[in-house]
Amino acid sequence: MSDHEMEVDEQVAAELSKDKGKGKEENFKDDTLPWVEKYRPVTLSDVVSHQDITSTIERFIEKNRLPHLLFYGPPGTGKTSTIIAVARRIYGPDYKKQILELNASDDRGIDVVREQIKQFAETRTLFNKGFKLIVLDEADMMTQAAQAALRRVIEQYTRNVRFCIICNYVNKIVPAIQSRCTRFRFSPLPVGEVEKRVNTVIESEKVNITPDGKQALLKLSKGDMRRALNVLQACHAAYDRIDESAIYACTGNPHPSDIETLVNSMMSEDFGTSYRLVMKMKTDRGLALQDLLTGAYEYFETLEFPPAARVHLLDKLATTEHWLSTGGTEKIQLSALMGAVKTAVEITSKTTSMTDDTRVSFSPPSRFALDLAAMNIDNIRAATLADERALIQKESAAIRTSFKEEDSFARHNNIAKLLYIHMLGYPAHFGQIECLKLVASPRFSDKRLGYLGIMLLLDENQEVLMLVTNSLKNDMNHSNMYAVGLSLCTFANIAGEEMSRDLCNEVEKLLGSSNTYIRKKAALCALRIVRRVPELLDHFIEGAKGLLTDRNHGVLLSGVTLVSEMCQLSESCLEEFRKATTLLVRHLKSLITTGYSPEHDVSGITDPFLQIKILRLLRLLGKGDARASEAMNDILAQVATNTDSTKNVGNSILYETVLTVLEIEADSGLRVMAINILGKFLSNRDNNIRYVALNTLNKVVAMDTNAVQRHRNIILDCLRDGDISIRRRALELSYALINDTNVRVLTRELLAFLEVADNEFKLGMTTQISLAAERFAPNKRWHIDTAGNYVREEVLSSFIRLVCHTPELQAYTTSKLYTALKEDISQESLTLATVWLLGEFGEALIQGGLVDEETPKPIQDSDIIELQESILQSPYANALIRQFVLTSLAKLSSRSVVSEPQKTRIFNILNGFATSTELEIQQRAVEFASLFSHVDIRAGVLEVMPPPEIKATVIGTVSERRSVGSTRTDKDSLLDLMGDELAAAPGAAAAAPAPSNTDLLADLFGGGSAPAAAAPGAAPAAQPKSSIQDILGLFDAAPASTPSPVPTPVPALAANGANPMAGLFDSAPASAPAPASVPTPAQAPRPHVSTSAGAPVRPTFVAYEKNGLRITLVPQVLAARPGMVQIQARFEALAGPVQGVTFQVAVPRTQQLQMLPMSNADVQPGAVETQVLKILAPPGSQVKLRIRIAFTGGAGPVQDQVDFAGFPASMTNGVL
Repeated sequence: MSDHEMEVDEQVAAELSKDKGKGKEENFKDDTLPWVEKYRPVTLSDVVSHQDITSTIERFIEKNRLPHLLFYGPPGTGKTSTIIAVARRIYGPDYKKQILELNASDDRGIDVVREQIKQFAETRTLFNKGFKLIVLDEADMMTQAAQAALRRVIEQYTRNVRFCIICNYVNKIVPAIQSRCTRFRFSPLPVGEVEKRVNTVIESEKVNITPDGKQALLKLSKGDMRRALNVLQACHAAYDRIDESAIYACTGNPHPSDIETLVNSMMSEDFGTSYRLVMKMKTDRGLALQDLLTGAYEYFETLEFPPAARVHLLDKLATTEHWLSTGGTEKIQLSALMGAVKTAVEITSKTTSMTDDTRVSFSPPSRFALDLAAMNIDNIRAATLADERALIQKESAAIRTSFKEEDSFARHNNIAKLLYIHMLGYPAHFGQIECLKLVASPRFSDKRLGYLGIMLLLDENQEVLMLVTNSLKNDMNHSNMYAVGLSLCTFANIAGEEMSRDLCNEVEKLLGSSNTYIRKKAALCALRIVRRVPELLDHFIEGAKGLLTDRNHGVLLSGVTLVSEMCQLSESCLEEFRKATTLLVRHLKSLITTGYSPEHDVSGITDPFLQIKILRLLRLLGKGDARASEAMNDILAQVATNTDSTKNVGNSILYETVLTVLEIEADSGLRVMAINILGKFLSNRDNNIRYVALNTLNKVVAMDTNAVQRHRNIILDCLRDGDISIRRRALELSYALINDTNVRVLTRELLAFLEVADNEFKLGMTTQISLAAERFAPNKRWHIDTAGNYVREEVLSSFIRLVCHTPELQAYTTSKLYTALKEDISQESLTLATVWLLGEFGEALIQGGLVDEETPKPIQDSDIIELQESILQSPYANALIRQFVLTSLAKLSSRSVVSEPQKTRIFNILNGFATSTELEIQQRAVEFASLFSHVDIRAGVLEVMPPPEIKATVIGTVSERRSVGSTRTDKDSLLDLMGDELAAAPGAAAAAPAPSNTDLLADLFGGGSAPAAAAPGAAPAAQPKSSIQDILGLFDAAPASTPSPVPTPVPALAANGANPMAGLFDSAPASAPAPASVPTPAQAPRPHVSTSAGAPVRPTFVAYEKNGLRITLVPQVLAARPGMVQIQARFEALAGPVQGVTFQVAVPRTQQLQMLPMSNADVQPGAVETQVLKILAPPGSQVKLRIRIAFTGGAGPVQDQVDFAGFPASMTNGVL
């Protein structure tokens, strides 16, 4: 998009420049508009307080580089106002047409992403070439599934859409979305900025407010502009004069004087008196305990308490708030709050009266100070879930009570029990403060347990973590190295950004400690700081250099890990540490040449963990740097040569060595050695090692194809492996190895594997084989004979182009396909290709007969017409196949080798479809039948098509193509997020959209208006073939593209009808003379299936009838296969049209289900659409179906699920 397209409309810019959008009243004519909207900023410069954010976005717009945006922060801080101002800046007055605003609080499911967002993102306006803007407010309320789908939509539509995601809590947004957006934090607005805007509104609206009322308003707003304006407008409507009391009364918040009265009563009066006072004030003022709790907390902040009393009081306030939020009784929680205040007062009085001597004495253990064994861990493990829960609740209550007694001996045991309770998955948050008390204890055992509790019960997002920082700092300077180790270990596990900044200097100092125990732990803490705050990286460069010179393996391992992270984060660090390449090489050489070292030996190899870490760091240092790569070539060759490959430890080192060689600027000989090591891995009996080798070879085959070709036989042997993942990787690697010299050998091997391959492999294999044949085929006949089963549509088009451009092979190909189609008409691609060739080159087939290796076999025109008629009457004839057959028959009728009786037969078949309910088929039938009365032009209209232009199907070499086994699309991934706990049939999907590419078939059969091909369905089990190279397997249908059944038959049109459309509306056919050039047929055939009068009537079962849709199941037993049942599902619209029908079915695990595609996903009133299900069940078992149906009817989208078990049990025995 050009800069001109992002310019703001000049008129809007002129209007905005007059008053800079300061919310003047004359710009808003509607006095009823909420003040939040009335005084919302119009331009970016009007946004309050966030000048750094607005200026950055302004530069993005000016440079036409606006990224995806993520605004997060508390409510009322200007997030929505900012993005609306951005939209005005970009789009001008019509910005609402270019943006889509969604609130995830209302629409938080997957349907939003799949329907609204995707639909808006896929469309573009007619006269605007720029991007659109999607604003997703309160995105932190979206489900995980919706966010996962949104991530893919963001990637897919970045070209024409920008996303602005607004949330209050950024931690609820998945990291995948955060990484794709530029994040801006909107902090609470300063009181001064809120006051300025409030003063503007007061002046404009002539609000009568007192100074104390304004201060109360600002205090309650807490930096939330929206709250301040809403409260001001509500008070203005309710009171003529707004003072402090009016503000508190309007908002329902307790007045500060009331809070002071209540707290003083709790602290000074007896329990009963203060309780009655609180209850009376709650009733009179209409206050909630949550409001009193918030006000009491703010008041407590103004009072002086000893540390122990304050910690106790804050803990109880937090506990009371937690239980209120989970539905606790207000009376009980009020009593607990008052008890906490009384206890804090008692602690305060005791603390002030105690002397230094008594302050260090300890009371005897409490009656609640039970040891850990008292919890009877064995009993907990053996108890039922209810018994376990009851025991845990009892112990938790005892621990809470014990905490109140401030007994240090009991605290240690209680925290130990609490950690066990936490490990069982029960709440243990109430022990966080007690863990802090243990950390402050001078005893090492207390510190160790306290730090363990902090690591388990806290994380870097907890606010309580601020209280830990001082204890960590003190212990980092402790004289006992083990106490220092405890603090460093805790820091490395829980440190966040703020703590990292606070303790960065202490960690840097400890990095230079003379104690190796402390130094290695300090290195891991530095690693944590570098990951959390990358800008502090420079503090540790010198310390990291010192770590690389250390002889202690633990310190060196930690140092290498730290340096690797720093090199990944900073290019300057990478250049700095490249100077240490020689030092690292010496360390690695020492490790591989050192003799037996008991403390570092693992399976005969010295410290493999350190070797792998050094190899990974060398990989970073050598990538893109020839000098550093040259320095490490020799040592890499030594590691590859001297490492024992008979054990997994050695294989791990060899694998890292291979990756390092392939990543750096190594010489060709070293690369060949690395690839040979991977080839040796392929002979290993461990499946994991072989998989790793194949996966790596797939990545490097384009780098050195000849070296990989040496291991071709071993790779082909992996195609026969029992592990499906190894077969898949070997298959991908085999495709990449195909070239001009080995195409015959590799294709022969792949075709042999195709005979026994699973259905999921066949689609990708046949496509790749066909593409390889097209690029590397030695001759065209070999290309045609190599075409196999399960090909995609683009390969079908390419195959037909090839036949058209090879006249000498047209009769041969038509003969082979005709023979194959007579044996199996269930394969859609084979049917389409054969019918097309019969229409074009059927004359050559009649004249020359079937091509055989010895003698040609004669064939009659009636045989060809009979075959095509049988296709029309089969359940596999979907709309596309019927269109092909009608066109093919019309072309045959113009050939001179077809006799007059057979031409009459063709006319009857065409005339029978003149009343089809499918518009395209009806139109073709009427037009082709009309050509019979125009003999002079029929031959010209139906002559052979000229050969189409050959277009390149493959771009690049086969080695450049990658994974082809998967047929899932991005849209499938979004639909799959709906999930299903049952094993649904793989073909249960709605009709797929037609391919967008135009090919010869589309040109021949009607262009872009042809109906889309049916959706993929499950394929029948593959039949054994004598040779997959035989043309009999050509275009076998894939498991994801089985043809759909025909719809319910409609009455046939009489041959002598004057109007071909009359049969659609009249009960009796009209009469008119037939065309002179064609004999009048006795009776037109039925268009889909022929049903004799004596045919048995099959029972029908209604499985679903509501929301405007009826689904009827018509079962049919197959006598040839016991236990096999074929069910035709019929879909009828009861009220209005039903669109986008998705029909999914699951059966019990003892049964097998195969689904053919639906004839049409849109059901019109009066029409019947069908879908065929095939079920294989044990004889005598009950067929049960779980049906999930989704469609769009007159009342909107519908999703429903029903269970159906109405079939007779005798059905699986062949009796209905």
